[in-house]
Amino acid sequence: MKKAPLIVSAALLALCLITYASSLGIPHFYYDDFHTFVDNLRVRNPADPRAIAEANGPSRFMVSLSFALNFHWFGLDAARYRIFNLAFHAIATLLAYAFCRSLSRVLAMEKEGDKAQPDELFAALTAAIFAVHPLLNIVVVYLTSRSSSLMTIFYLSCLLCFMRFRLTDGRRGVERVFWLLAAGLFFGLSGLTKEDAATLPITLLLIDKAILPAAKRPAPNWRGLWMHGLTFGSVAGAAVFRAYRLTLEEEASPLPRTIPENILTQINAVLKYLALMAAPVDLNIVHHLPTVRGILESMTILKLIFLIVLVVGALMFWLDHKIITIGVLWFFIILAPSSSFYPLQENLAEQRAYLPALGIFMVAAYALAALARFKPIPLTTGVRADAKTVVCASIILLVLMFMNFERTRQYTDPYLLWSDSVAKAPNAWGNHYWLGDIYRDASSPHYDCEKAIAEYEQVVLLRGDYADAWINIGLCHVQLSSAAKDDSVRKDRMIRARDAWERGVKVLEAELRIYPNNPDLKESQRKLWNNLAHLSFQLEDDDAGFRYLDNTFVVDPLNPMAHRIAGTRMLEKGDAEGCVFHFDQALKNFPQEPEAHLKRGNCLAMLNRMDDAFEAWRQVPISIDEYLRGAPNADFTAIYVNAMLNMASYHGLKNEHDKAASYLIELIKRAPENCDALTLLGEIYLDRGRRDLFAGMYERCARNFQLTSKMGRLLDGIVRLAKAPAQAANDCDVHFRLAEYHLLGRSDPLRAQSHARACEGVIKEGDPAWAAYNNLRASIHELRNRLQGAGAAPATPAGTATPPTGP
Repeated sequence: MKKAPLIVSAALLALCLITYASSLGIPHFYYDDFHTFVDNLRVRNPADPRAIAEANGPSRFMVSLSFALNFHWFGLDAARYRIFNLAFHAIATLLAYAFCRSLSRVLAMEKEGDKAQPDELFAALTAAIFAVHPLLNIVVVYLTSRSSSLMTIFYLSCLLCFMRFRLTDGRRGVERVFWLLAAGLFFGLSGLTKEDAATLPITLLLIDKAILPAAKRPAPNWRGLWMHGLTFGSVAGAAVFRAYRLTLEEEASPLPRTIPENILTQINAVLKYLALMAAPVDLNIVHHLPTVRGILESMTILKLIFLIVLVVGALMFWLDHKIITIGVLWFFIILAPSSSFYPLQENLAEQRAYLPALGIFMVAAYALAALARFKPIPLTTGVRADAKTVVCASIILLVLMFMNFERTRQYTDPYLLWSDSVAKAPNAWGNHYWLGDIYRDASSPHYDCEKAIAEYEQVVLLRGDYADAWINIGLCHVQLSSAAKDDSVRKDRMIRARDAWERGVKVLEAELRIYPNNPDLKESQRKLWNNLAHLSFQLEDDDAGFRYLDNTFVVDPLNPMAHRIAGTRMLEKGDAEGCVFHFDQALKNFPQEPEAHLKRGNCLAMLNRMDDAFEAWRQVPISIDEYLRGAPNADFTAIYVNAMLNMASYHGLKNEHDKAASYLIELIKRAPENCDALTLLGEIYLDRGRRDLFAGMYERCARNFQLTSKMGRLLDGIVRLAKAPAQAANDCDVHFRLAEYHLLGRSDPLRAQSHARACEGVIKEGDPAWAAYNNLRASIHELRNRLQGAGAAPATPAGTATPPTGP
């Protein structure tokens, strides 16, 4: 018996690992992950408690801290984050086992006294179902829902410490104080993790007044009433504060339902949770549960009667089968904060049933053992599982594990998850919204902006003119315009995008008249103004573009996106001073923004402030590493490449070839097929006489081009010439080809001219190549004049990435 807890604990850990091992390689973030921590810059530094408290509210402080630690250690690596989610679930499973052991021992003490032993069968079965049930799958694979497992850890730890405090002999005062303080600590931590911890005083009272007296332990005397007064006082204070916050939120944003409607709707939600526990075949990341407007709707009154009968029936088992009563009461008590009065945004969410489900699993485990033996199982010492129990439990656990595997498989592919969600809940607008995002993602194999627009239009129909859907419809039209080959089609798509965004602005203006203090609506409005400004600049309507930006600056003078868009436009127009000003403003509010550092450096280069430009470019890789901590991100690749090329060119202009080569080598490590880096490094090798290394760089570059194109043939010719014997004429041929390459392929007259000069004195008037050489010099001169006439300085560095316009 002494080894039973260790064996069962090891088996439970193995069960968790086997069930969820396939989730550890899922590289995707989902749903609220982006709002909670991916795009939430406050969840970055674990040493900044104020920012962490502001990130998702003080009641989620511990959750935000866990994400800040994840980012500090792993950057934005979703697969490693899930290791923590699995670890939290495994710990919660072990604590559930320990709690059920303690509970069964306390109940057995009513008949057997201090010699009573815990019921290992009941505790192990309950924890095993808790470990593998697919309803709880979401708490492991959906990262934001770790709040439920983390709160469960603190919640159960508090109960276990309190039970130890009450069961410890009064003469062992120091030990009693230790367990009481530990219970208080976990009480506080659970309150800093999730709002459901508000039920902890009620479960503490249930244990203290209903369960522990069965162990023939005297209730605390009047001196112990301070503890209950403190706990209930804290809950009352939290309720008053919550009501005050609710009043403020009503002024800032619309409540999804009235409180009476929410109470009626949650009757259906509670029954849905029970159905998913009994038959977890309709699991979904976003469920559609219609709001109930009256008690006579959808047989609500009959469902309410059923729940009342369920609770009353459970109470009737108190004398003979206390576990049934405790389990049912546990479910309803802990589910109450999310499924009673306060109207949350979603009517039903699977992660809310995580800890409440433990009560139903206790009832199921008790009934399972009883049915397997065909007689009730008393909670006494040394209960062993017979063959029927083992077979029945094994079948149930294997079925649950198989269903869990299937649910995890859907999370491996975002398209599979959201298309399945749409199929199961076609009237849930959120499912259409996120499936639309999959279709809108150009890097996705399912990219199809026409389908994305259709999904976003479904969102508008289901939710009513939802501004974010209009934002994304406009973005899709912009993407389709970029892919269009016909100018008329391209312009038509851009006009459609403008119309969609202007529709979104009107929607937000109407909502803001009703809820003027809603920060989310204001943020969406600024996003739309910025997108409209960027689109106006693409349509060459600068007046409209700056007018939209002025709208943003009036309400948010340091808005980073607005300043980036304005600075980019001024960079395109050659207004270097205005360009620097706007990127300086952008960096005040978002100092980690890599693109702002890159373009600010380009603007400084236009002013011939090359040393300042270099310092700005130097911040780009630092900012990217700080922002992502090494996690791959395609959006930042072009920004990183351009910054490194610019820094290499800066040192090249100063004839500091070693430093230039070091930046190029570092760039090639991250972007091994970047042709600009390869050819620049090859030219450094050529200047040093290393024709073999020069040829190697250009050969790698040639493989990246279709050799049927002029550029491919040109590179191929350079490689063959470089491998020829080192003769003056051949060297001139290589430089001549390089000049053509930089002129035709890169529009870089400075580098083209530097290579053309290598042939001065080698190609002479009357030579066969003289005419071609003169034509090359004329083309270089013409390109330089054209670029300078457009406002670009000769030292202007590599190109820049298009500013992001999405949400």
